[in-house]
Amino acid sequence: MLLDERFETHLVDFGLSKLLRPYDTHVTTDLVGTLGYIPPEYSQTLTATFRGDVYSFDVVLLELLTGKRPVEVCRGKSCRDLVSWIFQLKSENRMEEIFDTSIWDTSYEKQLLEVLSIACRCIMQDPQQRSLIDQVVSWLEAIGTGKDR
Repeated sequence: MLLDERFETHLVDFGLSKLLRPYDTHVTTDLVGTLGYIPPEYSQTLTATFRGDVYSFDVVLLELLTGKRPVEVCRGKSCRDLVSWIFQLKSENRMEEIFDTSIWDTSYEKQLLEVLSIACRCIMQDPQQRSLIDQVVSWLEAIGTGKDR
């Protein structure tokens, strides 16, 4: 959750990127960050990047769309992380099931699907396939205006 019932923020541990070259920083063998928000490549490279931050930002965006945490605590084989679950439902053309029922409204279906599409461009496994944050912001600002992405 990003805001509690008193509208106090609870978004922390976000933005591992630094304006330093990766090899100029101290590197530990510990994985730093919150599970579910850490981009897949970080566990292998231990290098924080701007594209990794885009991944983390879009996991937050997916939380807002779905009402689900990035890593659900559950049992059984049906448990998945949020990103995998999103890609599975998209591949099965079951996009309506992705959205939290409290925000799903057919009169805003196009805009909600646009936000989902933007988020999915930024959670790709390959960081080079992810959009940069300035492009993401531009796309989000254009939703509902009729401008092309």
